[in-house]
Amino acid sequence: MEPTNNNPLSNAPGQNDGQKNSHATADSGKVLAILAYVIFFIPLLVPGCGPLARYHANQSLILLLWSIVLQAGLGILGHVTGVEVFNLLGSIVSLVVFVLWVIGIVNAAKGEMKELPIIGHSFTVIK
Repeated sequence: MEPTNNNPLSNAPGQNDGQKNSHATADSGKVLAILAYVIFFIPLLVPGCGPLARYHANQSLILLLWSIVLQAGLGILGHVTGVEVFNLLGSIVSLVVFVLWVIGIVNAAKGEMKELPIIGHSFTVIK
């Protein structure tokens, strides 16, 4: 009877290959999910990106679109009316977008598919 090597740090070929591959796949999915919050389409350029990366790419795109709509709307209202309160509201929107961005990155790093608060359930662009 041959002795078995139960050491998880063993470099013997064929041992723990399944575990290594699954961890590598999970880690690459998390990295792509995090990168989605830097530039939303990065995961879409990688062939075979997992559902986690696609989900966070969608959440990032929703955040970007809402940010553009709100900032443009407040900017136009501020310019047309000359009321400074719209500039203040624009700054508040920027702060809220930053907080949502950080929440998204944290969710992606944990490997969770949680919707962003307030806007995450708005619509789905990337399936």
